Amino acid sequence: MTRHLNLIILWRRIFDQMRESGLALLQAAACHDEALSQRGYVMIDDKVRIRCPRCTRVFRDKAYKVRDGYQVNCEYCSRLLTLSRDSEDPFIRRALKDARAIRAALEVKPTSPSSAQSIGSRG
Repeated sequence: MTRHLNLIILWRRIFDQMRESGLALLQAAACHDEALSQRGYVMIDDKVRIRCPRCTRVFRDKAYKVRDGYQVNCEYCSRLLTLSRDSEDPFIRRALKDARAIRAALEVKPTSPSSAQSIGSRG
């Protein structure tokens, strides 16, 4: 029981940091599996939504890939997009900002030793 409480406390810290960094909580959604959500486990979606400036359709890519200078083809119109923080398109800048926030949230380390033990012994 205490292991589950420690995980809940850890995830609340992560959500607080995500909220402070400006990441919408829509990116961090509760797990859809009832058994896991009842036990307090939460999964963070590690994909970022990218809107193509040409066809205006939205596709998703992993947050660890989306960085300044990253090139990706649109899944719908096959246009090569170069993601740059200097881009005039606000949707591309938002995708880069969201990816940076998700990477920061996923790299959060537990501060208490009991939280680290509970996560390590989960598997």
